[in-house]
Amino acid sequence: MSLFSKITSFWTTSLRNRILIGIVVFQSILIILFEYGHTLRQQILLDETSMAQVQGLATELALSSSRWIEFSENQALGAVVNAHSNFPDLKYAMVTSPTGEILAHNDSGAIGTFVADGILKSLMKSPPVLQVLRHTDHVLDVAAPIMLQDRHVGWARVGLSRASIIHNLQAMENDGFFFFFVGITLSAFVTYIVSRGPARSLQNMVDIAEGYRTGQKDLRITEDRPDELGVLAASMNSLADTVNRREAELFHQREHLEEVVLERTRDLVKEVRERQSAEEHITLVLNSAIEGIITADPEGNILNYNPAAEKIFGYKEQEVLGKSVGMLMPAETADRHEGYMLNYLNGAESKIIGIGGREVVAKRKNGEEFLMEIAISELKNKNAHFYTGIVRDITKRKEAERKLHDTLETLQLTQDELVQSEKMASLGGLVAGVAHEINTPIGVGVTAASHLQEKTIVVKHMFDDGTLKKGDFKNFIETATQSTDILSTNLQRASDLIKSFKQVAVDQSSEAPRLFNLLEYLDEVLISLHPKLKQTKIKVIVDGDRDLDIESLPGTFAQILTNLVMNSLIHAYEPNDEGCIHIHAEAKEDNVELTYSDDGRGMKEHTVNKVFDPFFTTKRGTGGSGLGMHILYNQTTQTLGGSVKCSSVMGKGTTFNFTFPLKKENQQ
Repeated sequence: MSLFSKITSFWTTSLRNRILIGIVVFQSILIILFEYGHTLRQQILLDETSMAQVQGLATELALSSSRWIEFSENQALGAVVNAHSNFPDLKYAMVTSPTGEILAHNDSGAIGTFVADGILKSLMKSPPVLQVLRHTDHVLDVAAPIMLQDRHVGWARVGLSRASIIHNLQAMENDGFFFFFVGITLSAFVTYIVSRGPARSLQNMVDIAEGYRTGQKDLRITEDRPDELGVLAASMNSLADTVNRREAELFHQREHLEEVVLERTRDLVKEVRERQSAEEHITLVLNSAIEGIITADPEGNILNYNPAAEKIFGYKEQEVLGKSVGMLMPAETADRHEGYMLNYLNGAESKIIGIGGREVVAKRKNGEEFLMEIAISELKNKNAHFYTGIVRDITKRKEAERKLHDTLETLQLTQDELVQSEKMASLGGLVAGVAHEINTPIGVGVTAASHLQEKTIVVKHMFDDGTLKKGDFKNFIETATQSTDILSTNLQRASDLIKSFKQVAVDQSSEAPRLFNLLEYLDEVLISLHPKLKQTKIKVIVDGDRDLDIESLPGTFAQILTNLVMNSLIHAYEPNDEGCIHIHAEAKEDNVELTYSDDGRGMKEHTVNKVFDPFFTTKRGTGGSGLGMHILYNQTTQTLGGSVKCSSVMGKGTTFNFTFPLKKENQQ
C-alpha cells in the first residue's frame, strides 16, 4: 500500500483521525507562520541595527579624522583608526584620500597603498555623501565623506562582518523548529487524549445502530453524558422507540390493507360483471329502440349506428361506420357541417345544433330528402369524447301537422278577435314553458302508441295467416300492457303539468288576493321551474305545515320563489355541482314564517350586507343585473307587508327568513 493510500485510509476511517489531523495541520500552519514572521522581523531588526551601527561608526571616524588630515598627522590618524578597531565584528576600518590612497588602516601593512577594488573606483566618482558600498550576507561596507570647511578631503570607510547576525538567525530558526515539533507533538497528544472518550461513545453508538439494523430491536445506547453526545444518544434511543412503534403500526395497517385489497378486488370483480351486464343491456336497448341512435367522434365520424337508423336512412351499419355523418345530410347542409367541424378542430367553441331537439333536413341512401327530428347530447370525460344523436323520421307527422296548422290558422283568426293581445303577450313565456315541458311525455306517448300500432299490425297479419301462436299472443299482450302503461303515465303527467301551469299563469296575470294552500302552491311554482332545475343536479325539498292556507297574492309568492331559485342556480352552485334547496313554511300566531336555504358556496359578510341593494351583483358581465334581490325585498316588505333577512357563511350556504301576514287585505 502506498503512503498516499495509507494517509487516505487513516483520514477516511475515523472522525477522530480527521479531527486529530485537522488540529495538527491547523496548529502547524499557525506555528510556521508565527516562526516565519518572528524570524523575518528579527532579521530586519538586526539588519537595521547593524546598518545603523556601521553608518554611525563610519560617520564618527570621518569626524574624528578631519582635523588630523588637515595637519597631515598620519600617526594620530592611525591612532584614531586603531581606536575603532575594538568595535565588535569590525572587519576593517580605513581612511583614504579622495584619490584612494590609504592614509590610515587597522592593518598597518596597508597604509600608503591604494585601494584597487572596483567599489572604491565608483566611490571616487560619487558625491561626498554617506555611501553604502556593500550590503551582503557576509559584510556591510559603508563610506562616510571627510569634510574640512566644506572641502572633501577623504573617505572614512568601515567594513562590519555579519557572521554573528547569521549565527543568531540560525539559532533562532533551530529554536523555532524545536518548539514547532514540541508544540505539534503536545497538540496531537492532547487531541488524542481528549477525543478518546467521544470516539468510544461514537463507536458504541455505531455498534448499537448496526445491531439494530440487523434485527436486534431491543438494543439501546447506554451512554450517560451531559454533553451533546449524551443528547444524541437519547435522541437515537427515542428514534429507535419511534421506529419500533411505527413498524408495529405499519404491520397492523398492512394486515388491514390486505383485507381492504381483497374486499376491493371482490368489489371490482362484481363491478366489472355488472358493467358487462349493463353494456349488454345497453346494446339490447339500442337494437330494440324504434328511434335511430347514432354516435360520432369529435371529427364527425360515425361510431355506432343502430337498426332503427338503418330503416330510416337505408344504409347498413357496415356502410357508414367510420365515415362522416355528412353522408346522411344534403350537400348544402353537409358543406356547412364540414365548415363547423373544421372550425371546431381549429379551436373554436363547439355549437351542438340538436340539444333539446331540432328539426333538420336529412338524406336517405336513395337520395331522397326528408324532415328529421334530432336530439344531440355530448359525453366528455378523461377516457372518451363523443356525441350521441337520437333521430326520428317525422315526414308523416309533419304532413299531419301541416293539415292541423291549416285548421289552426282558421281558428286563430277567430281567436285573435276574442283574446286581448296584452293577455297573450304576458302568457307567451308560460306557453313556451308548457310546450317545452310537455313535449317529453307527449313524445314518449306517441312513441309508445307507434310501437303498439306496429305490433298490432304484425299480430293481425299472423292471425289472418293462421300462424299466430300462444307465445306470440302472450308477447303481444305484454307489449300492449307496457305501451298502455306508458301512454297512461305520460298523458297523466302532461295533464298535471298543464293544470299546474294554468294555475300559475292565472296567478301571475292577476293582482287580486285569494285563499290558497301555501306549500301546494309552491310545489306548482317549482313545476314551472322544472325546465331549469332538470338541467342541474340540485334537489329541492319543500316541507312544513301542509294544511297551511293563507289569503294573499300567490303571483307575488311565485315571483319571489322564482327569484330565489334562479339566484341559487346562478350564484350558489357551479354547473355540475350537486346540492339541496330546502323550503320550510309554518304558521306563527298571525304570521307565516318561510325559510329558504341552500347548501351552496355561501357569501362573505360584506356581500350579505349589500345583497338587497339595487344594482349590486357578483356576476356583473355574465348576465347579472343586480335587481333580482332588490325586487324581492320590495315585494316582501311593500307588496306583502312582511320582512326578510339574509344570513350566510362561506362554504355552508345561504338562508333567507321571511315573515308574512296570514291574511292580505284586498288592494286595488
